[in-house]
Amino acid sequence: MTMRASEIKRETKETVVDVSIHLDGEGAAKIDTGVGFFDHMLDLLGKHSLMDITITAKGDTHVDDHPDCRLCCTHCAVCMARLRA
Repeated sequence: MTMRASEIKRETKETVVDVSIHLDGEGAAKIDTGVGFFDHMLDLLGKHSLMDITITAKGDTHVDDHPDCRLCCTHCAVCMARLRA
């Protein structure tokens, strides 16, 4: 069986985001966004969906968490959309 996987890495002036999703996983999640509750929610997404998810985000969270969280969510959605095709 072919493993369905997608990855995206994006760098902006303020943020570096790396997202990897394997749909046919075991629920393993390696999350490090620097935003504790967001990390927790993404970890639960991987666990309960049985997808393997790896997300790292490094940005200026000392200013605001929103840009990192938005980019992580956007890239997760793009990865999943690619896997539908």
